[in-house]
Amino acid sequence: MKRSNIPRQRQSPLAILIIISRILINMIRQLGVVIVIFLLGGNISERLDRYAAFGFAILAFAVIRAIVTYFRFYYSVANEELTIERGFLSKSRTTIPFDRIQAVDFDQSPIHRIFDLVKVVINTAGTGGDEVTISALTRAKAEELKQSILQQKSTSELAVEEADILTPETIVKHSLLDLVKIGLASNHFRSFMIIVGFAFWIFQQAEEAQLWERLKALLPEAQVMTSNVTLMVVLFLAVVTASILISIIVTLTRFYGLKLSRIEDRFQLSHGLLNTRQFTAKDQKIQLFTTVQTWLQKQFDYFTISLKQASSQMVRTKKSLLIPGSRRDQIANVVAALFPRESKTYFDGKVSKYYLRYHIRNTIIIGLVVMVPALVTKLYPYLIFGVLIIIFGIVGSLLSYRKLRYQVGENLIKIQGGTFGGKLAVLESYKVQSVSLSANVYQWRRKLNNLRIHTASGTVSIPFVEQKKAREIRDFLLYQIQNTKKPWM
Repeated sequence: MKRSNIPRQRQSPLAILIIISRILINMIRQLGVVIVIFLLGGNISERLDRYAAFGFAILAFAVIRAIVTYFRFYYSVANEELTIERGFLSKSRTTIPFDRIQAVDFDQSPIHRIFDLVKVVINTAGTGGDEVTISALTRAKAEELKQSILQQKSTSELAVEEADILTPETIVKHSLLDLVKIGLASNHFRSFMIIVGFAFWIFQQAEEAQLWERLKALLPEAQVMTSNVTLMVVLFLAVVTASILISIIVTLTRFYGLKLSRIEDRFQLSHGLLNTRQFTAKDQKIQLFTTVQTWLQKQFDYFTISLKQASSQMVRTKKSLLIPGSRRDQIANVVAALFPRESKTYFDGKVSKYYLRYHIRNTIIIGLVVMVPALVTKLYPYLIFGVLIIIFGIVGSLLSYRKLRYQVGENLIKIQGGTFGGKLAVLESYKVQSVSLSANVYQWRRKLNNLRIHTASGTVSIPFVEQKKAREIRDFLLYQIQNTKKPWM
């Protein structure tokens, strides 16, 4: 195969604009709270000149840094290596062998799309700083770099030329209605707490700036209004509605145009409204396949698929291909593509009944800790809260115990779980890195172990396994690891 090298060269000159915007956004994130406090607590007109000077200084710094960064950044491809030269005050040179490169992905922010530019994200596996970015290249230059890297990888690892000719097979593709349903089934608690926290923060800042006193002067009945139960209910419903709307907007923005495709031996995922992102994951690089279904997702019969690739702890979330709103037939297609071989099962069972007893005991203890002081102090609402903790904990423990199941086979390991929803984790046994056993005092006295299976993308656990069986599973997996000749990456 003909080698395709790229001489030492810079990014597109428009990269300066991209770098300026990135610097300004980072600075606004860091100084945003200070700016809001200042705006709430003082006379802006008296300090306008000072603000203008401060803003000009920030802009000048961003421009100077962007220009210097641009002229000190080079990339090149030669001798099956990618070389990146960069720096602001000091200069560094990073050389990445192609066999360390896991994927070459493209991102596009709104500014990128305006100028038809692409941000190139080069992922490698197993190191702390395993992501290299080139801020702005033209589409042609980005494709040239990607093909140059992929073409020089061994043909046994990648059949790029043939794969590029093939038409991608679409596995998952979401419509706007699908995305709205996904947003409705999202976790709204985080949005709710952000709104409540922001409201309390605004109230605190208003009090410190004596704006609350001015408001009460304008609305003499403000104190009466805040004590009105109807008003509080309306405010609560408004916050809940706003939380749901935020979840839907975030989902639409993040996953707009979501499409998961299959090309030869890899998956390709693209999505995004403001920032269009494209991810690639080869079967060999995928360490862990998981599906999660929350109670809300269960109402729409939706699941969230996660394909976790090898990575360090620092960047693990970036190495996961997340596909929310997946249906059962789509999950079946992903599983069939990722795990085509049959797997003989050697260990198939449930966790010990002591798992249920242990969690019910802990739930009752926590509930009593809340209830006893409530009885003594006659704070009966807390007494009710303690009772609800016990009821909710017992029901959750029963559901969790019923769903926890494991299968360990010749090729695959499957772990099922969940409480009000459901979880499934599947991994190939030859990709296991290590296996460990642990036990607390309660488990040790009853000859039970937690079995922890470590992979390059994270750890999965099987709790409350009989000690003898846990050791048998551990020894079986270690034997599989030592005798396999398959590369785990």
